[in-house]
Amino acid sequence: MYRTVQLIAALGVALSGTLVGNTRAAEFCSRPPHVHGQATLEISVEDTILAITFRAPAINVIGFEHAPATSEEKAALSKANATFSAGDRLFAAPAGAECAQQSSQLTPIAYESDGDDDKPNAPQADYEVTYRFKCSWPNQIAWIDTSLFSAMRNAQRITANVVTPRLQQRIELVPRQRRIRLQH
Repeated sequence: MYRTVQLIAALGVALSGTLVGNTRAAEFCSRPPHVHGQATLEISVEDTILAITFRAPAINVIGFEHAPATSEEKAALSKANATFSAGDRLFAAPAGAECAQQSSQLTPIAYESDGDDDKPNAPQADYEVTYRFKCSWPNQIAWIDTSLFSAMRNAQRITANVVTPRLQQRIELVPRQRRIRLQH
């Protein structure tokens, strides 16, 4: 019984850390596994800030997982960076929330160089962008629609982890389902 109480107390302390600061969504779960065709979103609403972090295998964003070598690969990376920096085109909240993108931050891709793309232990690289929106009426953010499936290559599933003052949930999105509910 004492061990159960200790475990519950430790879990409570761990979860309470997810409720503090503007980085709540990033702390909601550990870094997801690298699975082609899948991506994750970490979404949080705190005060007037809507924060979203998008992560996916680079192959689903730029088409490869090695440092760009050809002019075509460099163009694909530039195009992806332009597309995925425009959070206001990838995410839409209800108009009544009056959310406006303040920033987007691309995390530089760390390319592995110890393999061959055609072998089982090929290099892996992840693409990550963090968005910050300022919302005049955050209590009006009942949902967020995303067009990520249209922007990604061969995307089959997006796992959205949501943390708001009233809600913590995980939602699995598929191409035909693009709405993330933030309220019950």
